[in-house]
Amino acid sequence: MRYFTEENAVTASINLYRKRFKTYFKISLISHLWFLVPIYGWAKFFAGLAIISRLAFSEINGKTETVTEAQKHINPKLWKFFLASILASLGFAYRAFLWVILWSISSGLLSSLLILLLPSLWSINYGLGALFSIVFFVMMLFIYAWFFIKSIEIYSPFFIYKIPLAIEEDITSSTTITRSRQLVQGLRRSVVKTIILPVFTTTPIIILFTVLWLFISGFITRVISPNSEEFTSLWIEQVIWIIYWSCFNILFTPFWQTLKSMVYYNLRCQKEAFDLPTTLSSSISYSYDDAGDFSGVGSES
Repeated sequence: MRYFTEENAVTASINLYRKRFKTYFKISLISHLWFLVPIYGWAKFFAGLAIISRLAFSEINGKTETVTEAQKHINPKLWKFFLASILASLGFAYRAFLWVILWSISSGLLSSLLILLLPSLWSINYGLGALFSIVFFVMMLFIYAWFFIKSIEIYSPFFIYKIPLAIEEDITSSTTITRSRQLVQGLRRSVVKTIILPVFTTTPIIILFTVLWLFISGFITRVISPNSEEFTSLWIEQVIWIIYWSCFNILFTPFWQTLKSMVYYNLRCQKEAFDLPTTLSSSISYSYDDAGDFSGVGSES
């Protein structure tokens, strides 16, 4: 049976998003605008993201749907997506609570140890103080890396929770989460790796956006603050900050929704013999004529 590896699932998601950029970006933009409306708008937001996932899955499955066709399946489930999002958030928070406490205790103990011992070590020997600082930095880095990976591991069963509801019939807000956990069970390491890869890949972009925001924030402080009251200046900065990072989310959300469809497809291929579409080549590497959407993303098992 053939399926996507973690690496080429990410590549395939990028290629598919690039091909359908206008469609997916438009849906993402409208969905994020709906998010400004409480309750009903939030339900529309989650349903909009599900439309992107359904469209992506239809492409992967070789049975391409139009936006209108996808909406006919998604819109009747509007409130199911809203309730599923609440249940998934509560489930993740419940499972992550213990690890957050452990992380806080570990970080707190190390920080307290540093504050208590470092001044004395510096006074005794600079080399010893420097060595202790390096050891402390490495340990803190290890703790943060461990917490980051553990958080993704805890989140992994919920990563595709909207996809079964968007694709399958007779799925409720609770059973879609159960379905997601069942598919991920036994293949959690693969899902974790699939999540981590794009996180590290997009880290330079996030850093760039953060640096740009620092420049924008500094510009606002220099230009607006001298001519405005402190409250007005702070309000303007917050509005610009929301708009700025909303643009970032609007741009990257379709990629993640596409990747979730890839993961869902991959898990079904491996666990339920959900074969790749017959329109794909029988060779190990697949490609489409239109923009090379799935170039080199097949793997044989």
